[in-house]
Amino acid sequence: MTTEKKQPKCEVKAEEPSPIPRLCLMSVFLSGIADLIAQNTDLLASFAGASSTKAVFKLDFVRLARFIFYGVFMTPIGFKWVSLLNYLFPMPESKVIKTSEKTEKVIEPSTVDVFQAVTKRVIMDQVVYSPFSVAFFFVGMGYLEGSNWVEIYSKLTENFWPALIACYKVWPLVQFFNFFFVPLVLQIPFCGFVGIFWNIYMSLLNSQ
Repeated sequence: MTTEKKQPKCEVKAEEPSPIPRLCLMSVFLSGIADLIAQNTDLLASFAGASSTKAVFKLDFVRLARFIFYGVFMTPIGFKWVSLLNYLFPMPESKVIKTSEKTEKVIEPSTVDVFQAVTKRVIMDQVVYSPFSVAFFFVGMGYLEGSNWVEIYSKLTENFWPALIACYKVWPLVQFFNFFFVPLVLQIPFCGFVGIFWNIYMSLLNSQ
């Protein structure tokens, strides 16, 4: 009589779904809000009593669609960039050291080590990604608006440095908080919520 040995079943761990589709959907909402506010700054000023001019609600749907499309297009790029920073400058992890045969000691990473990793991420982000994203915004929006390359170059040279200087006044501190406290999967949504105000500024600058 022979007996068959049952082979252990290999459990296939299902891959976690990519967060990019959810982030893109969130970008539709956040980018739309930012541009709607930018289109109606006169109306908001009127409501706040800062302007005596009677304003009405404005909706340039084509402009809104362009801004939303750009936001959705940049979302995967932003997520991949943040993931790359996480890979290049990983947070120090806890270490387990055996003190004897039966006891172990957990050593937590020092605040200095964490601070150094976060600082490296922020520096790389501001030196590489910020100039790229500012320049790409004016080039991309100009292309979507149907401008020729001479017009795109003119707008880029006129607005690049003011936008980049404004960027450096806001985003280093935001990103330091983001990289230090916010989990990787939530870092892009966090930037998205803060970015509502930034995108209002960029939308107004681009519409000049």
